[in-house]
Amino acid sequence: MWPTWKSLFLGNIMLIAAIQNIDLPKAGAVFNLPNLVFGDIWTRKWIAIFRKADFDGNGVISRQEFLDMAAGLADKESFDPSEKEALVKSFNDLFSALTSAAGATGGDSLNEKLLIESLKIQRDNPAFKELFRAVLRQGVTPLKLEQAGFISYNEFNRIFEDFGFFDGILTNLFFVFFDANHDGKLSVDEFYGAMIDYAFSDNTVSAALIAYLF
Repeated sequence: MWPTWKSLFLGNIMLIAAIQNIDLPKAGAVFNLPNLVFGDIWTRKWIAIFRKADFDGNGVISRQEFLDMAAGLADKESFDPSEKEALVKSFNDLFSALTSAAGATGGDSLNEKLLIESLKIQRDNPAFKELFRAVLRQGVTPLKLEQAGFISYNEFNRIFEDFGFFDGILTNLFFVFFDANHDGKLSVDEFYGAMIDYAFSDNTVSAALIAYLF
């Protein structure tokens, strides 16, 4: 299914806001969209992602829960044992980097505060960005794609569902903004670049849209 009218409508709001240089938090109050009063887009974005990944809603993501996300993708996409092991290891390395950077060496849990502190320390670190890219690569390379080197909308949506994210609006929004040339598919390199840009930059249009909604 192609992105819904909801994502396109909200995308138009953001586009109009960008062109007219509208103050997005104030505009959000007018449109009555949730959480639009927050000022720090980057922080709000990561809080939104954390809350989506905190499936049991207890305010903490354990190391095991994090690794289970990787294992779930590998199992559902029929990765071979070595591919699954590599993906889970990359997730474990990323989790260790997130906990250790904020002073929680060897920690087995993340909360919102620890995640934000850690990412603020590492967001401009090339080595951490490469680790993030390695996680993406380990998750995408073994996928059996309909067209080699490209991720279709349906495949993109399925990847999110494999990780446990079943929010169709969220995945629609990601795809709309990641698909820069609007051809209905993402090249693997386009996907890597968009994910890294979203994770580490202050891109106020795409980041604001997705962060403000949740």
